[in-house]
Amino acid sequence: MRMLLPPRLQQLAEQRRVAGLGGVMERAASWGVTGGATKAVHPATLEALKGLFPGMDDQAVTAVLAECGNDIDAAIRRLNQLRIVTVDAATQQQQQQQQQQQGQQAQQPNSSAAPQQQQQQQQSRQQQQQQQQQQQQASAPAAASPTAAAVATQGQASPSGPQTADQWVDALVGEMAAATNIPDARSRAAKLLTSFEQFVGARVASQERAGAAAPQAQEALRENAILKRAVQIQNARIQEAAAKEHELAALKQVVAQYQERLRHLELSNYSLALHLQKATGDAPVAPGHRPPDVY
Repeated sequence: MRMLLPPRLQQLAEQRRVAGLGGVMERAASWGVTGGATKAVHPATLEALKGLFPGMDDQAVTAVLAECGNDIDAAIRRLNQLRIVTVDAATQQQQQQQQQQQGQQAQQPNSSAAPQQQQQQQQSRQQQQQQQQQQQQASAPAAASPTAAAVATQGQASPSGPQTADQWVDALVGEMAAATNIPDARSRAAKLLTSFEQFVGARVASQERAGAAAPQAQEALRENAILKRAVQIQNARIQEAAAKEHELAALKQVVAQYQERLRHLELSNYSLALHLQKATGDAPVAPGHRPPDVY
């Protein structure tokens, strides 16, 4: 493929080509060489063409000029075509060599990486079996009671692996960057995908358990509200009973005071009766016939 140069370099190359072509044409005109002439070309013409095509072989430039009948314009066009073809061929050859080297590098570690890949696959299978057994052991008590299910959910919700999408992407990029060859990258990707599958399964199972526990949670909330209302009513009744007890204690104290006063009045009345009896003599005073000067 043809190489693209920056505009500034293209402009300088075009100026150089035009200047060199002009000098060549002037020399050719001074020596009597025209576009279709078959005369011998002056060495200055060859030097000018070599200056325009420094990468071309001298024999190739001479042969092309002779093939074009010493026509400088045709020789320049032909040399440009040959240079483009040469660059394309060199580029294709480099690409083929790079592809062959990459294929050889990819084939070389296959023989040595086969046992390692088998060991990694066996380790991944063992890890999967262990994780499945742990999940079964955790799900058995979870079905027995909601509390155990909540504990198991909390235990599964805090593993050491990635938890968010960004963390999983970072983990995948890190595994691919650490891979030494294609089989190693494939094994690492398989392990990571297995872990991601288990993570998604655990998350879905926890969400399903949470959805199944939603009615129970609503029922518990309703019962909790009823219990709160009952406690409030009981507390109000206790406060009312305490107020009544306080009022009863106050009334008992008032009654005791009245009883004490009544006893004191009875004693005073008895004392006055004795004094009256002494004042009137030993004769007892008949009821309803008291002296008018006593009361």
